[in-house]
Amino acid sequence: MKSLFKNGALVIIGFIASSYLFIVQGYKTEYVEPGSDRWYTLIQKGNFPQPLDISFSELRSNGYILEVYGTINNPRDKQATLVKVSTDLFDDNGNFFHKCEHWIPAVEAASSYNFKFHCANLSDVQYEKSNKVKVYVDS
Repeated sequence: MKSLFKNGALVIIGFIASSYLFIVQGYKTEYVEPGSDRWYTLIQKGNFPQPLDISFSELRSNGYILEVYGTINNPRDKQATLVKVSTDLFDDNGNFFHKCEHWIPAVEAASSYNFKFHCANLSDVQYEKSNKVKVYVDS
């Protein structure tokens, strides 16, 4: 019983000591703005993976639904998994009015992937008022 108490006390002391060191040393993170010089420097050093990019995108409508077509490129030497592609629609004044998302299970290393997904029903979204469209990788 004495041994059990001694081991429990050591665990508690260890927890208190590690908590103290964590608080004293602090947990420091740095936010790096995507597209900044620091961001590109970290990519070149290998700290961040190469970003996926969309080389082509287009909105099409058949009169009933709005669909997004495009091509995503993976310049990395590893497969990218669970890639989220988002589309934002803006009106003539630049105000956001609709977002749609699509998950791609995988994009092989050093390759391109063509995608097509249903964005909205035209009865729900006024496609004609969309002056600006932004299609981007969101993950």
